[in-house]
Amino acid sequence: MKYKVLVIALLLKNNVVAKFGEEVTADQLSDSAQNLIKGGYIAEVAPSSADLQKAADEAKAKELADAQAALDAANIALSTAKANADAAPAELKDAANVAITNAQAAADAAQAAVDALTAPVKDTTKKK
Repeated sequence: MKYKVLVIALLLKNNVVAKFGEEVTADQLSDSAQNLIKGGYIAEVAPSSADLQKAADEAKAKELADAQAALDAANIALSTAKANADAAPAELKDAANVAITNAQAAADAAQAAVDALTAPVKDTTKKK
């Protein structure tokens, strides 16, 4: 959350001074935001559309990174299952094939999640 300084100067953490009209974040404040708002020293600033877009972009990037990590883990599991199936004795081949099938399904699901996050977004706001 961002706040606007309403007084001539406000002492922040680490002896930093914010002047009238400057925007500061909650972690810079030397007292709780509620106390400073109540005292008339600062006021909340509504997030700008750029801030909201940046937050949305960061959330999507994190979601994509998590999906990619899941895909990498699923592909490793699939490779391991295939290697284990090759080395398995004949009586365990059925169990090994089930493990391969499950690992392949997990890899396919992870790939679908990555594809969904990286697919281009269709603009439905175009006017005819």
